[in-house]
Amino acid sequence: AATPTAAAELAVPRLDQVLVDLKTTQNRVINAAYQVIQEDKLRLKRLQQSTVFTSPQRIYETFSQRLDLLSQRLYNQADKITGKRKEQFADLKMRLRLVAPTYTIKEQQQRLTTLQGRLGRSTTQNLKNIRQHYQMLVGSLDHLSPLKILSRGYTYTTDDKGRFVKRVSDLNSQTIDVHFSDGTVHASVNDIHPKKEN
Repeated sequence: AATPTAAAELAVPRLDQVLVDLKTTQNRVINAAYQVIQEDKLRLKRLQQSTVFTSPQRIYETFSQRLDLLSQRLYNQADKITGKRKEQFADLKMRLRLVAPTYTIKEQQQRLTTLQGRLGRSTTQNLKNIRQHYQMLVGSLDHLSPLKILSRGYTYTTDDKGRFVKRVSDLNSQTIDVHFSDGTVHASVNDIHPKKEN
């Protein structure tokens, strides 16, 4: 630079350029915040339309059906194992009748006693497994039940015909029921303030 003043002007950014850079950064921040807000609104809309809010009883019914089906399968499996062991016992008894030597009879009797012990232990273990699995399913079902959800502080609203109210536009009557975990509040609708879309 020809002079110290000129050198200083080159080293210090011009005010108009600084303002342009600030405006550009501000626009980027606004656009990023708007994008985050739009994504959150979309996730909230999907959550409100999910089965948990639209038909909570369907979740309970689905898990109840699965619980019944799995329990039936476990009991059928236990019956199948027990039936197989009974067939083995019947076969051994038939062989004992056909074998004459005393030592062979004693040997088969010992084997029969051993198998009976195995059957008892196997049956006990199977029943224990069935109970544990049943308790686990009941616990999962209880955790997702509508009453459990309500006990965590959530509520749901129905109109005078018992239909779910998901938004203010669904209100067609002047009375509603707000359901809590420990009871229901019967309320009157005095005023409605729809949320304005951005």
